[in-house]
Amino acid sequence: MNKILVGLSTAASIFASINAAHAEDRSVAYNYIGANWVEFDIDGPEGSGIELIGGLGLGKHFYLQGKYLQGETDDKFTNGFTIDEADLTQYEISIGAHAPLSDHTNFFVDVGILETEVKLGSNTNTADGEVIRAGLRGLAGANFELSVNMLRQLSDLGNETGLEIGMAGYMTDNLALAFTYQNIDETEFLKFGLRMDFE
Repeated sequence: MNKILVGLSTAASIFASINAAHAEDRSVAYNYIGANWVEFDIDGPEGSGIELIGGLGLGKHFYLQGKYLQGETDDKFTNGFTIDEADLTQYEISIGAHAPLSDHTNFFVDVGILETEVKLGSNTNTADGEVIRAGLRGLAGANFELSVNMLRQLSDLGNETGLEIGMAGYMTDNLALAFTYQNIDETEFLKFGLRMDFE
């Protein structure tokens, strides 16, 4: 928990001290679609996959967002007579609210549902739960967006707290190269891909 608080306070300091030139017509994006390549480590087993993401702004201060991840482990596991990689499927749907702290920085909170499914052969294990995020999101320059937030997952497997850090560098007015790192309990996700913003 101390690492999370240090991370959030450091991010707050960075946002507060930003004096870089900003694009006059750019703001933090809540309307977007995108795709990521994902590398993960789920408390030992490692793997990779593809994630689809999307967000939709609702009025001035609210938004919806969704994520769908499909991947598989690098290693094979034994389950009875089955020796195969384990398939990982995860989806998340959430609703959030954001409020400006400055012209280029928002504080946000969102809550949603999360489902994770791990399949090996004919056996499938599923964990359902809720996810809560709270953090900062803002522009650190004309073409660079940064976010940092605390993450809380409440599921069948227990309650865990973690940290997410996201960055997006704009190559055009609407197309960004995006990177996200997530660490919660003994699970890590590293995501990088493309995000397209729209009005």
